Amino acid sequence: LGKGWLGMGETGAALKEFSEADSLRPNNINILLELGKLQSRMGMLESADETFSKIEKSKLQNGECLLDIAKYFIEAKKDKRALHYLEAARALSPFHLEILKLTGETYLKMKMFDKALEVFSSAVAVDSTLVWAHEGLVESADKTGSFSIKADSQKSLLSLKEASAEDWCDYGETLIRLGQYEVSQDAFEQAAKID
Repeated sequence: LGKGWLGMGETGAALKEFSEADSLRPNNINILLELGKLQSRMGMLESADETFSKIEKSKLQNGECLLDIAKYFIEAKKDKRALHYLEAARALSPFHLEILKLTGETYLKMKMFDKALEVFSSAVAVDSTLVWAHEGLVESADKTGSFSIKADSQKSLLSLKEASAEDWCDYGETLIRLGQYEVSQDAFEQAAKID
């Protein structure tokens, strides 16, 4: 009923139904999740925090539910709040790729480049073929001056996706920073072949 009222834009009636559902089935994670999102949407931030806190304190087996809360806050452009739930989700599910991806992206948005570097490194350790993880590593490694990590991920990306002349040039420039002039020349030659 709550979802039905919500679908019709009747937030007050939806809130009443979700609250009733919560009183009938206290600590049901799905009900708490819907109730917390609605409370937050309606500006009832204290109530929403209390509701989400109940989810955090429950005996979660993995970070999926906390990931759902984080996604809600990402959509609402509340990165700091999203990050709180992403970090809690990651603590429960440290190898969950979607959690790692959103955590790394959120760290990048918040200019927390050292933490982003660590998260994207964890993702690559889980699966070295993840394009998004290598792209995150390239960006965060560039911002932290970790040019050997940046070069390694750039090299991986060259084989994981269709590389452009610009990709080869960027790789060559990173190699120059590392003093690897001969290898950088090869990269620039590859760029010239494509261009």
